[in-house]
Amino acid sequence: NASGVIYNTEKFEELGLEVPKTWDEFIDTLQKIKDAGEQPLLMTYKDAWTANAPWNSIAADLAPESFADDRKAGKTTFVGTHEEITEKYLTL
Repeated sequence: NASGVIYNTEKFEELGLEVPKTWDEFIDTLQKIKDAGEQPLLMTYKDAWTANAPWNSIAADLAPESFADDRKAGKTTFVGTHEEITEKYLTL
């Protein structure tokens, strides 16, 4: 699997934007796009499985490394391990 954000290079140039390199820069860039009267993101929510793309991208970096194995073994839950992931997903 691969995931990422596809963006309009011409629109970035028109709005004077640079490609963000951190989460905070990404959120700031989305706000600048919105402030310019543009739609900052197009999310693919028609089918339930497509809503997983941003979640999976965020969770892959922020979930504890052993989460999948610990979850299968009944040693952990999403509570206490996925709050930051959920917050960022809901921000989008």
